[in-house]
Order: sequence, then C-alpha cells, then structure tokens
Amino acid sequence: MGQMVEVECAVIESVKFPQMREMVVDAVRAFSDVEHQWRQWVWRMDPRIVDNFMMQVNALDDLQMREFPHNAVGDVLRNVREADAFGPFNKALERLFDKYGTELSDREYLNLAEWLPVVTAAKKLLAILLDEE
Repeated sequence: MGQMVEVECAVIESVKFPQMREMVVDAVRAFSDVEHQWRQWVWRMDPRIVDNFMMQVNALDDLQMREFPHNAVGDVLRNVREADAFGPFNKALERLFDKYGTELSDREYLNLAEWLPVVTAAKKLLAILLDEE
C-alpha cells in the first residue's frame, strides 16, 4: 500500500454576494485613509470620483453593517471574525454621532479629535477584511 500523506489545505470562505462585499471593503477602505478623505471628501480633487463621508456611512447602513454585521456572515462577510471586527469601528462612529450628530460637514468631522478612533478602527477592520492581520 502507498504511504498516506497529510496535506494542509486552506479553507476558502466565500460569500454569496461578492459585489456587495466589495462595496463594504471599499467603504471601510475610505474610512481608513485620511489622505483619501481630505482629497475626495473635502477638496474633491478628482471630479470623476463621487465620494463623501455620508455616502460611505449610507453604504454600510444599506448593507446593515453598522447594526447587524453578524447577519451578513455568508452573504457579504466570510466569517464571524469579520462580523466581530465591525464592533470597534461601529462604536467609534456611534460615539462620534452621539456627541456631534450627523449634520456636520466632512471637513468638520475630519477635524474632530474623535475622528482618529474612527480611522484607527477602520484600519484594523480593513486588515481583517483583507486578511492582513
């Protein structure tokens, strides 16, 4: 008889709606990149790109990533780890909204001391979504 060889194989976790996942990743990427935020949300340096703070918030809201990220596991998120990773990001954003509301300009949000925790949480979340952590 032949020798049995154990092969380690990575489990690939797929999602039902990869285009929606890409929308989520793009939104989180926008929240994690302060340079992009100033270039596009405030200064609108590339008129071909339509992007702003509330557009990204609404994209996450539409896909229920801020309220019910765990419901998206299998559809948009690959696993519970990704859903859990939304917790700190969502809390940072909620603290910002609780203190300042949702009517400030993009420039005003970016100038707040409370903006840094949103960006930091988004960077950690993005790393998990991209499997870089």
